Amino acid sequence: EIDKLKTPSTKGQRIDIYNKIIGKQITNLNKGLEDYKTKVKTKAKALNQFYTDEDDIEFMVNMTEINNDKREIISILEPTAGDGGIIQYLFNEYPKKHRLQIRTTEIDPENRKLLKKILRDETDILYEEPDFLKLLTSDTFDYIFMNPPFTLTKKTNKDLKRTTYDLDFVLKAKDYLEMNGELVSLVYGDHLGKINKGILGN
Repeated sequence: EIDKLKTPSTKGQRIDIYNKIIGKQITNLNKGLEDYKTKVKTKAKALNQFYTDEDDIEFMVNMTEINNDKREIISILEPTAGDGGIIQYLFNEYPKKHRLQIRTTEIDPENRKLLKKILRDETDILYEEPDFLKLLTSDTFDYIFMNPPFTLTKKTNKDLKRTTYDLDFVLKAKDYLEMNGELVSLVYGDHLGKINKGILGN
């Protein structure tokens, strides 16, 4: 379109043409940004993504005995790692992070790329299986920290056989605890009440 414009004869015409070009570029940029936001929101809804803020992570970690743990190697599982917030917190705040041996998985491909940059090649593992509920491993852990999706429905996840709850993730994770291991998870309180009433099932 720029090629079709006649050479402006006055400063005013040049400014007007410049404004039209810039205006169109801004419009295209805004449309691209809105398309990206829509894509992100759609994915977040499908995966029920709500990342853990640092205050919650600090509270979760302090609920355990990890800060007093004297073992040379401390095994940790984060089964729904998201953008790696919990893992990054441990690396930043735990005074002897060289003792930590992290195992994790994550279903979002973009987050998996982030995790590969955060995890240390020599000690940590991002499992090949992205879906924790499908993960099979003989590994067991001293500590499990997690913030699973509260609810995943068939409407937004066509691969699901049924609606899946945060407690499905917790119950599976519990099987990977070492003797006297500790598991801390954020869960939707209403689900606990429904289980007690027999509404949510087993």
